[in-house]
Amino acid sequence: MSTQNESLSATAASPWASEEAWVGTRRPMLEAHALPAAAYADRSFFDVEQERVFATSWVCVGVHDELDAPGSAIVRTVAGRSVIVTRNASGELRAFLNACRHRGTELLAADCTLGRT
Repeated sequence: MSTQNESLSATAASPWASEEAWVGTRRPMLEAHALPAAAYADRSFFDVEQERVFATSWVCVGVHDELDAPGSAIVRTVAGRSVIVTRNASGELRAFLNACRHRGTELLAADCTLGRT
């Protein structure tokens, strides 16, 4: 929890950090408006969004055709973390962090076909 509070306090001076900036986003559809344009180019907004939205939600990382055969593997970045998605011999999709659990070394650099999954 302290990480979330620290990330917000570091962004207190940002144009999107005030309550006033968010009021319009909560209005009925025909009255609503987006955050100030500066929010979408603000690195601290991006960091908070990665942490609070993408790191805690389902995210589309590919389409069926990219993983149509057993052994297919794709490498994607989700919320700043590299992940591998692969189709095993039974046709099931599996996803893993793209890092060796012993030393943290990156396992795959790019999409590829693996021998056995």
